[in-house]
Amino acid sequence: PPADGAEPPADGAEPPADGAEPQLGKLKENMENIACCPLESLGLGGNQIGDEGVKLLVEALYANTNLQSLGLADNRIGDNGAASMADLLLHTSSLISIVLSGNDIHDDGCSKIVASLSQNTSLRKLYLAKVRSPWEGKVTLITL
Repeated sequence: PPADGAEPPADGAEPPADGAEPQLGKLKENMENIACCPLESLGLGGNQIGDEGVKLLVEALYANTNLQSLGLADNRIGDNGAASMADLLLHTSSLISIVLSGNDIHDDGCSKIVASLSQNTSLRKLYLAKVRSPWEGKVTLITL
């Protein structure tokens, strides 16, 4: 066990960074509101929600048919969170713009997102600047 006596996560994932747990708690509290409100734009940049937070958010957004713009820059999102986003892109027709810049997304996560775009007809802009993949800086998609 770590020196502070905390047990490591069973799945081997890194524990959330300082400040992540309170942000996840706030996100969990507001899932119902996110799912049903007529929100068109949601900016959660810099909240350190990580993969778990993205998974919760995606589950709520399945029911939201109004959201057009989603900002998730600088949130410690990894490949698992990117996979959740790819799944959302397969099930939504309202999102036009997604910002995922400044996250810990590698080749696998970027590839899943880009693959999901073959079935998504609404997304026009995808920002993946400052991620850990060769896709970095190359994906600002404009679909005609």
